[in-house]
Amino acid sequence: MTRDGWTPLQIAWADHSAAQGAHSDAVLDLEDARLDLEAAENDDADPDRCTAARRRLDTATAAADRAAQKLHAAEQVYWAHVRLNRRQAANLASVAPDTWSAYVTREQAPQPDGRDDTGHPYWTELTVRTWLAARPGQGKRTDITARTMTVR
Repeated sequence: MTRDGWTPLQIAWADHSAAQGAHSDAVLDLEDARLDLEAAENDDADPDRCTAARRRLDTATAAADRAAQKLHAAEQVYWAHVRLNRRQAANLASVAPDTWSAYVTREQAPQPDGRDDTGHPYWTELTVRTWLAARPGQGKRTDITARTMTVR
């Protein structure tokens, strides 16, 4: 397949899709290997069959782990190319668009990664997901520290 003329987002999407397919295949192989080992152990099979099934399971586990790592890396690259407007960023963060704007104004959410051709701000999906992963839980008071608390 040629990628001449593709945008970085299209390339990232194709790579992500390929990694997703490889991961799905690896997970299916892993499940087959688990079932083979279970069958070998339950059938009181000869030790060589159990050993071979264990080796296959180990190989399938390692392949699934590698596929998961490649999928994670492909997701990061893809998310770095997906541009979200204010409404989309708010939706991903599960807040109202006005709340998202207020968070950005108060620097409680990340500043925009850039501006589109019309001057509207955008965030990459990676930026919003990274912020969400580090965000304190709902209702968490981040303005209170041990020094500012007083005992009455």
